[in-house]
Amino acid sequence: MIRVVVVAAVAMGVAGVLTPVAMALAVRTGVVDHPGPLKPHAAPVPYLGGVAVFVASIVGALVGRPTVIAPLAGALV
Repeated sequence: MIRVVVVAAVAMGVAGVLTPVAMALAVRTGVVDHPGPLKPHAAPVPYLGGVAVFVASIVGALVGRPTVIAPLAGALV
C-alpha cells in the first residue's frame, strides 16, 4: 500500500512541477488555443499541459513498475 502512495506522490509532484513549465513554454512558443466565436475562453489557453501529465505518468510508472515502460514506449511508435 505504501508503494502506491509513493508512486502517486512522485507522479503528482512531477506533474505539479512540469505543468507550469509546460504552460510557460507553450505561451512562449505560441502553442496555444486562441479564443474564437465558438470557444468559451476569453484568453489564449496553452496546449502543452497534457505533455507534462504524460511525462509525470511515465515517471510514476518508472518508480512503481519499470517493466511497463517497454509496452508503453511501443505504443508511441
